[in-house]
Amino acid sequence: MRKFWWVLGMIALTPCLLAISGDRRHISSVASVDAGENSELPTTPNFNLVAQVDSKNSTIPSRLSIPSDAVAVALADSIDVQKNDPFALPFTRWIWVQSGEANDFKALSDGINKISRGEVTKRPIVRGILARIDLRWYAGSEQDLKDWINLWEQLQFDPWFSTLITKDTLKLLSNEVKRNTTVQVIKTKWGVWDEAKKVYPDLGKVITDVKLSDFKDIVVARSNADHLRKSGIEKLQFACGTLAPIVDSRYFSGRVLSTHKDLDNGKDNLFSIVRGGLYYEFSGIRPATKGVKSDLDQLLIDLETSIGKDEGFKKFFDRLTGKEAVGLIRSDVTGKRRRIIWFPIGKMRLTQGMPAIFITEDVRDRDLDTSTDPIMNLVDFTPAAYEVIFTKPNGEQGYVLFDAAGKLLEEGAIDVVTDHMVPAPFTARLQAAISCIRCHGPDDGWKPFTNDVKTMLSKRKLDVFGDTSKGELDKPISDTLLRLAGQYEGDPTILMMRLRDDYAKSVLRATGSWKQDDGQTNTVKLSSAQISKIYAEDRYNQIDAALALRYLGQPTVEKGKELAALNKLLPPVKLNIGGIIPEDPRIAALKDGLKINPADFTFTYSFMLSRVLQTLEESKK
Repeated sequence: MRKFWWVLGMIALTPCLLAISGDRRHISSVASVDAGENSELPTTPNFNLVAQVDSKNSTIPSRLSIPSDAVAVALADSIDVQKNDPFALPFTRWIWVQSGEANDFKALSDGINKISRGEVTKRPIVRGILARIDLRWYAGSEQDLKDWINLWEQLQFDPWFSTLITKDTLKLLSNEVKRNTTVQVIKTKWGVWDEAKKVYPDLGKVITDVKLSDFKDIVVARSNADHLRKSGIEKLQFACGTLAPIVDSRYFSGRVLSTHKDLDNGKDNLFSIVRGGLYYEFSGIRPATKGVKSDLDQLLIDLETSIGKDEGFKKFFDRLTGKEAVGLIRSDVTGKRRRIIWFPIGKMRLTQGMPAIFITEDVRDRDLDTSTDPIMNLVDFTPAAYEVIFTKPNGEQGYVLFDAAGKLLEEGAIDVVTDHMVPAPFTARLQAAISCIRCHGPDDGWKPFTNDVKTMLSKRKLDVFGDTSKGELDKPISDTLLRLAGQYEGDPTILMMRLRDDYAKSVLRATGSWKQDDGQTNTVKLSSAQISKIYAEDRYNQIDAALALRYLGQPTVEKGKELAALNKLLPPVKLNIGGIIPEDPRIAALKDGLKINPADFTFTYSFMLSRVLQTLEESKK
């Protein structure tokens, strides 16, 4: 039995053994790089800046690019960046769009501007299969830029460009292998002690090598993928000062448009580090700072409303003039009662759109008593959660979820709301921002809603006699009626039309014109759908042999022959353990004609691609 489990362990570890087998004990080093015959920066990339196109069908590339192609393009482009601005490379990043499709670049641009903290819309510069960005474009202040530089390092675990060594696989490595294997990390470089300030000055971040044996408590370590040897990626890392100079567009969108982290009692795990959501962080949506009562209060302060620092959002809502509201007997999103309030915000340029914030107040399935009914409590009721959508300084939308106490949520409670756009059988967890983009996109960014309260009153069959809200029962009815008239009298129809029009213009600024939309009247619908498609490729869409071949950069194979082609490219590994040739079960599933999820595919992508390239190289001999 012990031998059986030992063999299973070796099977699971096969990719790591292959990655460090032979003479390659040093996984990667930036401090001292020797790229051999490729040590000089190429003046032209080894990939044609665009996906190669099959002449029989100009819309379908005969093969997709692979990460080494992306590195080659970025190296060539970095020369132009350096010439135009000698100080730009530390802020320059590239995002790889493997498909090379124009619409994918448009959706990527929209997504980046949705997380931007800047006031001006800025499209990435397209370089064939790459979108080049400058982090300074999306920062509204020096602190924003520092945040983005630091946040970008969390994308270093992109499995399309990295080999990941997890805590579980590390346990299976021998002490000798750990001593002789190094991985790259970003560390802070400290200066000499400053006696006056009583601190060690921070001299910035440096890329350094650490032996696996030096890790005491590790969740995951990364190295440059084996298939990128001699690609020159180390040069980009050194020049840009980042372990992630290039990031895959699917991986990027999957992380920056998500908020799920799923921490273990507040501590990081493999999911949170490699695939955890970063939307709040990139967007600058932050927890309450010192002296601020709640996270929702902090957002209202950051949006430059008139809320006081120690006032509390509930008191602010109660005394706010200019606040309007609607009451819904049944929401089309939750199927339950709902109230929506909205009012102006200050942090917005009028030429970019309407400065507005909409706050949806929702109840739980079990909330049945009068205090939780927004119709019986028109002035103030007790919601279980808040969904916030607001216009950003660049005209895009911002999305946030809070609980009843105003605490930031990474997902909506299952008994309050779910994401109906998540494909079955995946868990329908609603989160900012991707759930909001998918839900509101078909309605040009702002879902329509009616004012059931106004409808009931306008038919003159009902009238407001009073309100059961706390503090209203003892007030004169006339005072309550005057207050309600100001809040519920408005018709949101015209307002929604203006908001949709402004938002569509903002999205169009980010994406540029869409070829399939002559009048450019469906910009938001098209971009939202494309963002959803890219996100699905990272999170939902299953991978079969045909798609695996495409992602591995292989030419289009005749239908029905994909499985044979994949098995030919991935022959049994050259590793014999007691007469047993191990294979990763995820790769084996693909070779046997089964489908696997995107996370399983990307975790094994670097090993598969290395084996494919080795097979192709050996076939030339």
